[in-house]
Amino acid sequence: ARLMQFLVISEQLASSAWALLLGAFLALCYDALRLLRIVLLGCGMRRPKVFEKLPPNHRSGEKPPFISMLLVNIGDILYSLFAAAAFSVFIYWFSMGRFRWYLLLCTALGFALYRLSLGRLVIKCLGWTAGAVRSLALAALWLCVRPFVLLKKGVMAAAVPVLSRIRYINNIRKTEKIRKRLCDTVRFR
Repeated sequence: ARLMQFLVISEQLASSAWALLLGAFLALCYDALRLLRIVLLGCGMRRPKVFEKLPPNHRSGEKPPFISMLLVNIGDILYSLFAAAAFSVFIYWFSMGRFRWYLLLCTALGFALYRLSLGRLVIKCLGWTAGAVRSLALAALWLCVRPFVLLKKGVMAAAVPVLSRIRYINNIRKTEKIRKRLCDTVRFR
């Protein structure tokens, strides 16, 4: 029974290799979360100057809206829960439920190696693609909304003189009512 508590070297090497793969997988999942942030929230993305007339985007230096930050934090919490669950299952599967520091270090090393090598290339390519798709979607939305904006401007341009005339007539009526009440209440002898 005492021999089963210890892993042989080949099992330790195999579990270390699997821990490296787990770290790389967790980094890939985090890149997927980052890509989701870029596409849905626009976090960490600069907008091309062509689209400056579109609704404001939180560029670097500007404080992002509260809802965006809340969604980012919720995503990070869900990712952390997923990573903890994956590592816990891994520990129980590969080391008979006993925590081994080298597995944690190998998982962190796998995460770091992926992020420093393949992860940079993946997120750049996906970020450019996501940025282009997001910019094109915003441009298409802007083109769809633009006629309504112009229609509103035209209606307002026609309605403002009419509304100002109505307001002017109402103000004259109010002034006359006030003047009449004043004349009725104040009598000079």
